Amino acid sequence: MRIAALVLAAGSSKRFGGDKRLHPIDGVPMLPRTLAAYRAVLDDVGVVVRPGEPAVASLVETAGCRLIEAPDAEQGQSRSLAAGVAAMRHADGLLIGLGDMPFLAPSTVHALVAAMRRNPQRILRPTHNGRAGNPVGFPACCFDALTRVTGDVGARDLIATSDRVLRLSTDDPNVLRDVDTPADAQT
Repeated sequence: MRIAALVLAAGSSKRFGGDKRLHPIDGVPMLPRTLAAYRAVLDDVGVVVRPGEPAVASLVETAGCRLIEAPDAEQGQSRSLAAGVAAMRHADGLLIGLGDMPFLAPSTVHALVAAMRRNPQRILRPTHNGRAGNPVGFPACCFDALTRVTGDVGARDLIATSDRVLRLSTDDPNVLRDVDTPADAQT
């Protein structure tokens, strides 16, 4: 089973007050720090960004990831998701994560990928202490539905209504931790 990662990083960082993807955490910009968890496990990692962002594009390429531009990203996360899934259709499964989760452990990515291989037709949702988090694994049979989601909630509604969801309990609290404000970026 060919599993790839798709990292959504086309947001505008409004609550952060600046481009959080470039914000250093322990000396490393947030986006490459996030991508490192995926690259430690997977060779094929696509990153969705807005067009015309040379600094971010350079970070993505330096991390060894595939740059995917979402020209209509300002319409919400669903458009970034659709652009990313369309560009990554060669995979049998996608582990879809967020670019503002720099504390995610590579071991969690590894556990999710292993669970996706054992359950190739299921949507894999990590949990910590019973709370659902990210990234989420999707089989190829969900790709068409992922390209049709609308609004700014990504695949949340698809996950909520699917009978394919398998929850994977993890001891990584960072599946629940994204960075919305500078205070969230503290290690």
